[in-house]
Amino acid sequence: MGANELSMQLWRERELLEMLIFKLEEQRLLLESGGMRWIHFATREIEQVLERLRESGLGREVEVAA
Repeated sequence: MGANELSMQLWRERELLEMLIFKLEEQRLLLESGGMRWIHFATREIEQVLERLRESGLGREVEVAA
């Protein structure tokens, strides 16, 4: 993996981390406002972002090792 590809991969991971921060903030606001009806949606979205982060990190590790 070249430096450019690694940089692009790290940028994608950064975007996913920003999305995770947003989703966590969204969930916090729902909890504070008593919006329990919607918590399962927010939790599912957080889990989806976490899974994408895991996949992205694993992909980066494989590429760097190659």
